[in-house]
Amino acid sequence: MAEFANAEKRTEKRRTSRRVVKIETQLSHASGSKFPVTITDLSEEGCAVSLESDVILSETDFYCIKIGGFETQATKAIWSDQKNAGLKFVSPFASYVIDHIAKSTSSSGE
Repeated sequence: MAEFANAEKRTEKRRTSRRVVKIETQLSHASGSKFPVTITDLSEEGCAVSLESDVILSETDFYCIKIGGFETQATKAIWSDQKNAGLKFVSPFASYVIDHIAKSTSSSGE
């Protein structure tokens, strides 16, 4: 499993702005492995997650994540360290959907 550059060392190449959120959910792998995560920021193209266990996600594998009441989204890890990871959605969200998710999580009292 390849290790990625530490989050602090990576170059920012985002095309869309991130919304700060706190969404507890689960990341799953095709092997059946599941990891509890908290989504900490969210954009149309991806999200950052805080991992509740020490695991490094592989850049060659796909993962699925459930966000709110929306369908499960396929993702790929862009970077990962033992406590955090950046995920890119295979099919990006529309900006109004991300705005809705961010507003609904901030009004729920985090």
